[in-house]
Amino acid sequence: MIYADYLSTAEMQRWNLDTDIAWDDVDPQLALGQPELLKRVRDSALIESFFPIFTCRAMDCLWDDVAATSVFSIQLYESYKHFHVFNQYLQRVGFDPIEDEEIASIRRRNRDLRYEDGTGLLTRYMMSEHFAAWPGSRQRDSNRREERVRGDRHDQSEDPPADRREPADGGVGGQPCRNSVASTGD
Repeated sequence: MIYADYLSTAEMQRWNLDTDIAWDDVDPQLALGQPELLKRVRDSALIESFFPIFTCRAMDCLWDDVAATSVFSIQLYESYKHFHVFNQYLQRVGFDPIEDEEIASIRRRNRDLRYEDGTGLLTRYMMSEHFAAWPGSRQRDSNRREERVRGDRHDQSEDPPADRREPADGGVGGQPCRNSVASTGD
């Protein structure tokens, strides 16, 4: 039953990379003027690129949990789609796009990665998804993006404390993927 509900919700929210993103409106000069933001986009892309490895390991850990592994099967597709769109954006603006060899290198360094605590893993993952989908954070972030594009200033007092902010990747993939990508520097 969980899979059916999750699948229905995922299908209703499905988006198309070619028609739902105004690629022709991307302004490389404007984007390149925000290198810190582009670094966060790149980090997010790397985190999303690790999701196939995370999913396989999570499914091993949760082997007997049919509902959890069914949900992860949908998320595997969605998360790699996120990687693809982030990387396509980096390519379009000309900011350090991710090559296959970089992803393969991260995967090789994490070949022996295994998770033991399925409950903890699933809890961390679902919490990261919950916060990524929280409507308040999306609307606030959307408003701020519009303010930055227009050159408006927003009241800094509206910013949450640093320990309460959403992760740079929007939470998709969650902390397990972020740790695996970040902790394996060359």
